[in-house]
Amino acid sequence: MLKRDKFVTKGLLFFACAAVLANMQPGHSEPIQLRELVIDELPADAKESFRSVMINEALEARADIETARGMERQKEWAKAAGWYQDVLTKYRLRVIAWKADPQTKVINSYRGVVYQVQEALAKWPEEGIKAYRARYESAAVAMLESAAPDDFNGLQNIIDTYFLTESAKTAAMRLINLRMESGEYDAAARIGTLLLDWYPADHLINERARVLFRTSLALHLCGNANEATNRASELKIKYPDTVDSIF
Repeated sequence: MLKRDKFVTKGLLFFACAAVLANMQPGHSEPIQLRELVIDELPADAKESFRSVMINEALEARADIETARGMERQKEWAKAAGWYQDVLTKYRLRVIAWKADPQTKVINSYRGVVYQVQEALAKWPEEGIKAYRARYESAAVAMLESAAPDDFNGLQNIIDTYFLTESAKTAAMRLINLRMESGEYDAAARIGTLLLDWYPADHLINERARVLFRTSLALHLCGNANEATNRASELKIKYPDTVDSIF
């Protein structure tokens, strides 16, 4: 059995993943819904009930995000970062309207403020990333150093609060392992997908194969076979000679 920190021989990373994907039955889990609530996709009875539910929407957050985007267009990266951080501080647990029905124009999709900010930051160029890290890396480092090795909430808080920092990437890698070891494969898959899709690619070069392996395995174990296959295929094609540890 492979132990923690024991290295896999050349090329074995993908084949170990492939063997697990081929031979293990997927575990039961709810479908992964990463970033949004789409009302039209709810069952009829749930949609009826939903009409009487008060949405915890933050209209002010959308206005602040638009202000931050204006600063992005002016390439005032430090100011834009400050506005985004204010949004996270004030509206972290709130949602904002995201999409509307194309025919009725009625809002039918909402997403969390954290995801909205992370998606915006994911599009920043290197100049913006440097400005962001100059302002927030030290705070993220302090949070990471104070987090216990098994502090699930503390590590998630770093990811949510300082997404573009190196410390957030480190926290995400640790949290993927913790979720996998705890059997929380859907949660591990969400974090891995977040890194693969949104974390700046040029700053994930050394870790991408490792994240692909864990994410494909986690996706398989929570029943998302198609996406697991896609991630495993990327691993096989792009990183056939990767040497790494399982956890």
